[in-house]
Amino acid sequence: MQANDLGALSVFLTVAEERNFTRTAKRLGVTPSAISHAMRDLEETIGVRLLSRTTRSVALTDAGERLRARLRPAFAEIDQAVGQVASLRNQPAGRVRLLVPRHESDGSGARGLRAGEGARPTNRTEAVCWRRRSAISLADIRILCST
Repeated sequence: MQANDLGALSVFLTVAEERNFTRTAKRLGVTPSAISHAMRDLEETIGVRLLSRTTRSVALTDAGERLRARLRPAFAEIDQAVGQVASLRNQPAGRVRLLVPRHESDGSGARGLRAGEGARPTNRTEAVCWRRRSAISLADIRILCST
């Protein structure tokens, strides 16, 4: 199966729930003909008849019932995974970099920042110090703490 067949499998699950191409089409915002073609293409790809069609209804074949039984929990898990990841969009995440002069960097500030990471586990904290107060060059930078 190709990755784009996941869409056809999702349509199949909707057809299995609705048992009707017209209701499935309305639910998905497409035409009944598009649903019919998608199901025919899926059956051809798999090589097994999944649906028994009449002019008024659609019923699952034994193979269709087996496929629905396997797909339903898999798609529920996919929905849950996407939902978990989508919930991260409103949480700040990233790197907090604190640049301090060496004489002020006994590490306590970095430890305090690291302790605060527990509330925001998606943040990474780095404390960086330089050896002298003059202009900073890459040779002058030393990483105290990195998580």
